Amino acid sequence: MPLLPTPPCDEYVTLEGIIASFIEDPSLLDEETFDSLALRVFALQFERNEVYRRFCEAAGRTSPTSWRDIPALPTEAFKRAEVRSFSPSDTVAMFETSGTTRGQGGRHYFRSLRLYDAAIVPEFRAYLMGTAHRLPMFILTPTPAEAPRSSLVHMMTVVVKHFAMGAPKYYISEGHLRTAALMADLEECSRAGQPVMLLGTAFALAAFVETLGAQNRRLPLPAGSRIMETGGFKGRHREIPRPAFYAMMADMFGVPLHHIVNEYGMTELSSQFYDTSLRDGAPTAIKSVPAWSRVVCVDPATGREVDRGARGLIRIVDLANLGSVIALQTEDVGVRHADGRFEIRGRVAAAPPRGCSLDAEDLGTE
Repeated sequence: MPLLPTPPCDEYVTLEGIIASFIEDPSLLDEETFDSLALRVFALQFERNEVYRRFCEAAGRTSPTSWRDIPALPTEAFKRAEVRSFSPSDTVAMFETSGTTRGQGGRHYFRSLRLYDAAIVPEFRAYLMGTAHRLPMFILTPTPAEAPRSSLVHMMTVVVKHFAMGAPKYYISEGHLRTAALMADLEECSRAGQPVMLLGTAFALAAFVETLGAQNRRLPLPAGSRIMETGGFKGRHREIPRPAFYAMMADMFGVPLHHIVNEYGMTELSSQFYDTSLRDGAPTAIKSVPAWSRVVCVDPATGREVDRGARGLIRIVDLANLGSVIALQTEDVGVRHADGRFEIRGRVAAAPPRGCSLDAEDLGTE
């Protein structure tokens, strides 16, 4: 087991460096080391995060003995308070949940984006790039300048830096999806035989597919192209079942189903979780779990972990969430597999819809 250094005066900086090193080389992060590090992160957050400390004290759980025992703060807390494990004056970035456009949304504050940015790269490479090094990227989100507080848009800037071929192109501007420009650019790549990556929220991708369908058009992409979809439809009035939606995209763009990959993330977290379809060479809804994270499913009534394969609320422990809370209780329903991976099966009935697609639900097209 790698030895963890003795804490210096600023435990936050030390922990950030340790976690960053494990993200860079996850093979060093065995279960014992993860457990020790998770408890150390908890101790720092319990000391410095007043919202989290009060939550733990109210629950009577102030001394966890393993990562499984760390109290998980509900995502709802990010809507009601500043969940921050550092001084407000040290804040360098803040992301807002998409709910801020339609009611009460949440905010995630950062002292540094070092871990956030580092956590994006290896998982994206493993589950979306495969053997490709760089691809032209066609992004169905606003630009970073237009949406500086979107965690998804920031993620795209990191992805572009590491994996884009040439300058990225964004196709949502002032609430409109620029379908004509997107069609023209994709057709140009198709004529050149250049594989591409299409990235966007479920609603934005659906709007584009519907526009093509209304024009009785298909837009086959070159072999090796792939699609990243995020956000989902759950609870929205334009919901399309995932199998039907993916079949529509596969037909419209001429890509294999296993080249369409769903990304599961949320503003309140610092890590993302991907379908393993592209890596495994077969379509699946099973999600990867980064080495620096853990996912369990719990009984909503008791908060206790359910058996593998049984439905429960998804609970995530994320070492990269150093600046807020390490353990997060979601309102998503899922099942956990024996290898630690998991599937999403929906949301609790009373939970409001959330996700990056919320902003894209009423997209206009031009």
